[in-house]
Amino acid sequence: MNLSVLKKGTESRSLIIVLFTIILFTASGISAQEVDERTKFNISGTMRFRSFYLERDIQTSRQTLNYPVYDIPSHYSYLYQTKLDNLAASYSAEDRFRKPVPKNKDAINYFDSRALLNLEFATSKYLDGMIGLIIGDIPFGGRGLDPKTNSRDPYITGPGSGGETGQSAGTNIQTNQLYMNFKLPDQELSMRVGIQLFSSIQGRVFLSTGAGAQMTKDFKSDKIGIEAGWIRARERVFSDLDSNGFSDRNKQSVNVFFWKVKSSKISTLKNELYTYYSYDSDPSDVNSETGNLYWHGLFNEFTYKKFNIIVHGIYNHGKVWTGNSVNTADNQNAAFLLTRKNISGYLWDFQASYFLNSNVNFNIMGIGTSGRPGYDSDGIHGSFKGSGYRTLAPGYAISNLAIDFIGGYALFNARNMSGLAEYGAYANVIIYGPLQLTAGYYQLYASKAPRLSVNREYNSLYGNKSGTYLGDEVNLNLKWSVFSELQLIFRSGIFRASRAYYAINDFNHGKFAKEAFISAEYKF
Repeated sequence: MNLSVLKKGTESRSLIIVLFTIILFTASGISAQEVDERTKFNISGTMRFRSFYLERDIQTSRQTLNYPVYDIPSHYSYLYQTKLDNLAASYSAEDRFRKPVPKNKDAINYFDSRALLNLEFATSKYLDGMIGLIIGDIPFGGRGLDPKTNSRDPYITGPGSGGETGQSAGTNIQTNQLYMNFKLPDQELSMRVGIQLFSSIQGRVFLSTGAGAQMTKDFKSDKIGIEAGWIRARERVFSDLDSNGFSDRNKQSVNVFFWKVKSSKISTLKNELYTYYSYDSDPSDVNSETGNLYWHGLFNEFTYKKFNIIVHGIYNHGKVWTGNSVNTADNQNAAFLLTRKNISGYLWDFQASYFLNSNVNFNIMGIGTSGRPGYDSDGIHGSFKGSGYRTLAPGYAISNLAIDFIGGYALFNARNMSGLAEYGAYANVIIYGPLQLTAGYYQLYASKAPRLSVNREYNSLYGNKSGTYLGDEVNLNLKWSVFSELQLIFRSGIFRASRAYYAINDFNHGKFAKEAFISAEYKF
């Protein structure tokens, strides 16, 4: 065999092997890059289990009608006599004067559970998204209550569907987030489209999931950020009850538009200027309210050494049309009128904190709105009149009972606190390691004394008086971080009612509401 030929063949094979190796490594590199660009998934969420104990002898909401009383002497004479007759009928003749007057009071306890599941994905640095689900809140140990028939049904979905032992129960699964996020990192620009959480700062104007879009542009060199967006809050035109092929209602929807400018040019000062605008053309909501409303806010947070101060103000204005029932002397509905109201109100918000050290801090706060709570003499809510303040979709809690949104008893929440103000002080203390204690005291006031002219139970004809003081509240909370993923939380509160609270909710008995719950929350 010719050695030169063999040598050439060997060299050729070696060259082929080298080229193949280079191609293989190159392909591996390309493949690795492709893997990096493929969709990446991340699953996270929380599971929570809670046990509630609730007790009260006051009403947590108004139970009586709010339309005007025309024949006042006859009406209240009838009510008073009816009460006496009902009281007499509740006892037998021989012990009628020996039993105490029965009191309205309840004490209940229940358990619930909830899970949040988030599936995040990213295809590249230009696109990511999220699918978020919420299961619950589901109270367990009992059947579901059908709101239409008021009968218990183990297959009802939603709150109350936990099911008794040995019985099947419904499930409550809701799409909480479903959006895509388009990004241009080099331009510091992003746009998120779909179902997502929209929030104004501290949730004072808006805090809710909804469908819409928001765009964010950052100017990091100038320490300025700009946001703008649109929320499709309600759409009710897709109905064809008469089956003629056309929608029965047109242009009945609610849209919310917003913009924000955030600035942190000074290291110790944070500012945010924003506007929310609501265009409501849907007359089918609870108050039959339509119109255009604006909320202009300015948020300022100052931090210096051990002090932190927040000053926040919101001006609300616009025009709305609201419905009002007109009744005859015998309380029969005669007409339903729409009246135009000019809104011009405000919300103020203040908080100051002092950090003694890393384990102890003290806080004072106050938040309130203009206007008068409750109903006026014509049956229209006081927030539509004078300097009344209308809310959009806020979500925040001040104390555990008076103004709250976390579950259990909520005497008021952020959406119905027009004409109310709450002041308080609380302290956070880390007792040892992962155990934190929070103790607070709060007072609740009305910006203006509620009217009594439409009340049935708590009225001046019975010698009752109105006022601005609704009551006070004491809170005690404990949080124990057992592990980094697991927390045990205890929250409690006692609210003692005063005359303004009776006037708003139109009742004349009771003194207190109590709440306590313990929850375990696991993050994964």
